[in-house]
Amino acid sequence: MTSLLDIPYQVVITSDDSQIAFDAAVNETHSGKMTITDHPVEQGANVADHAQREPDGLEINGIVSNTPILLNFDETVQPSIPGGDPLNRAQDAYDEFTRLKDTAALLAVATELRDYVDMMIESITVRRDKQTRHILDIDLSMREFRKASVESIAAPQPVKKKHRGGGGGGQDDGRKNTKDPAAEVGNKAESVLESFANALDRSRGGQ
Repeated sequence: MTSLLDIPYQVVITSDDSQIAFDAAVNETHSGKMTITDHPVEQGANVADHAQREPDGLEINGIVSNTPILLNFDETVQPSIPGGDPLNRAQDAYDEFTRLKDTAALLAVATELRDYVDMMIESITVRRDKQTRHILDIDLSMREFRKASVESIAAPQPVKKKHRGGGGGGQDDGRKNTKDPAAEVGNKAESVLESFANALDRSRGGQ
């Protein structure tokens, strides 16, 4: 495939252990989206807090042929994937694209417009008939896989409360009643009876 400047280029898809270059990229669809809040935002607020970038999307209609057009006469047909069969390029490419999709492989995609990283294949569509059985005419739908970084911090140690009134540690449970409630009620009852007896003696003495 050649650009408008007649400089040869290919759409190349690379994984950790494989690489596929289309013989021709018929068309590409690049998509990017921002989700923007529907609610009014106060004047002066940080706009970035109310808009979120969605994962990028890329759709490619590409062709891999068993007999690709060679730009130079001294070139030889190369496999479509490393270690593949030069005479079975279309089938090898299809099998590899299927493997990358089924294993959710993260891909780097190089196009003339821009380069992508961390892309995943969402769907594969292949058109084939008796006239195109020696080529792979494939549609790839890819989407960016977003990663988030998580920061871990140490939790603060709880502060121990000092124990009131005396030595020894431990948690302060508030004031404690140190008197025996039953003895305290008995003392009050004896005091009332004693006051009553004294009043009775005084009344008798006055007669």
